[in-house]
Amino acid sequence: MAIQASLGNLRLDLKGALGRLDPLDGADLTLKVEHPDFGAVLEKLQLPVFAPGALSLGARLSDAGEDTRLELDAKLGDISAKVNGTLRTLGLPGSDLRFEASVADAARLAAAFGVADLPAGTAKARGRIVSSSTEIRLDGVSAQYAGAKATADGTIRTSGSVAHPLPGSPPRAWRSCARAAGDPVADERQLRSAAAPSSR
Repeated sequence: MAIQASLGNLRLDLKGALGRLDPLDGADLTLKVEHPDFGAVLEKLQLPVFAPGALSLGARLSDAGEDTRLELDAKLGDISAKVNGTLRTLGLPGSDLRFEASVADAARLAAAFGVADLPAGTAKARGRIVSSSTEIRLDGVSAQYAGAKATADGTIRTSGSVAHPLPGSPPRAWRSCARAAGDPVADERQLRSAAAPSSR
């Protein structure tokens, strides 16, 4: 399969084949997208011009046994991002990805979305994210901006457990958390008993 298309100055080049989508299998696909001034496109669409300048995106999917390897390199104005790793589907579950991202002027980016008075400077983020159907594991995830640095390592549960509200939360909060986690919801008396402050 080979597709070449253009819409004004936007150019798309797609080559290769994809055996199956879910789970991903038999991939050998290359995608390139380019535009000399993507900020003008955003302006015409009446969207925030968060990154004036050229757009350049390259992505490749290739077979890696039970997984599919992803290599992505994108640049839009002064924003750049790289992702590489493996996928099982076209979503996060089953993925193992390393990423790097940076923006040369984070204050300008924030201002485009109405957030003012941030200090000028470069923002950077990098790390590894491993996902399954029940959790997301962060490995060496870090972010730097304006002299500050934050790091994160650990696991975030995405299903199978209830995120407990603070003691004394109304029963509605317990129902919302139970529904969000996909767990059966207890009856009203059980909820009120769980949410009531302990007398001990």
